[in-house]
Amino acid sequence: MHDGIPALKRREYALGYLSLGMTDEALAEIALLSAEDRDAAETMAILIDIHMARDDWVRTVDMAREYAARRPKEEKGWISWAYALREMDKVKEAREVLLRAEPFHGRTCGLLQYNLACYFFLLGEKTEARRRLKAAIMIDPSLAADAIRDPDLKGIAAE
Repeated sequence: MHDGIPALKRREYALGYLSLGMTDEALAEIALLSAEDRDAAETMAILIDIHMARDDWVRTVDMAREYAARRPKEEKGWISWAYALREMDKVKEAREVLLRAEPFHGRTCGLLQYNLACYFFLLGEKTEARRRLKAAIMIDPSLAADAIRDPDLKGIAAE
């Protein structure tokens, strides 16, 4: 606790600001946490979202990589790390991150399979992309509608 306001409350404030698109204010709330609370995984997850909202892909990569190392059985770090790499046009690296995450989340995370479908498709591996997209939709049928509109999968959904 720093300045009498519990860390949990500060994190809630940061999330509130983030939901309003007020990333500077969200970061300011995080800055008021103690060093120990800033280093907590719960805070790291919020920082990942803040950096993503700011399109700060370098910071997102750094934070998400650390989060995945600390909590490999949580999807957030892996998905955010790969997404940020994709935004930096590092598609092959993004694919490698998710392939490393696959043993933890491959059977249960539709978004992981969906993003792998995107990355394989962008890298010209259409057969594997189709397989991954099918797996994603089996896990989470709502992803089928996303695939139709996703520019990374342009052409595959029509097939």
